[in-house]
Amino acid sequence: MQREVPEEINIAACNLAKKYNVLTVLDVGGVDKPITDELLSLLDIISPNKTELKRISGREVNLENEKELIQVIKELRKKSNNKNLEILLKLGSKGSVFIDKENQIYHQNAFHFNDMPILDTTGAGKYN
Repeated sequence: MQREVPEEINIAACNLAKKYNVLTVLDVGGVDKPITDELLSLLDIISPNKTELKRISGREVNLENEKELIQVIKELRKKSNNKNLEILLKLGSKGSVFIDKENQIYHQNAFHFNDMPILDTTGAGKYN
């Protein structure tokens, strides 16, 4: 799901997904406002970038500090009463970080094709 869809639609979709045991993932981008605790409580994975993580956590996060990243996801879990919430943090040209429900951290470098530089990490990216 993504935030350009009204939140009540995302909540309805999550409730339906939960009924059929379907994984729920929310791309946090699209709307510059907080996510309700109701929606957070229904999600399996949230996927913010650095700016969006700051918006939903309410604080600046040092992405190089794994303890701080884990603390932020623990706070989001507590706030939403969703102990299984996982996070896929988008880092643009630096790749991504995934924190699972056991607080294991997985790093994925960005893929580079044919030695072409990444010029824009919006959407699928642009190449010369």
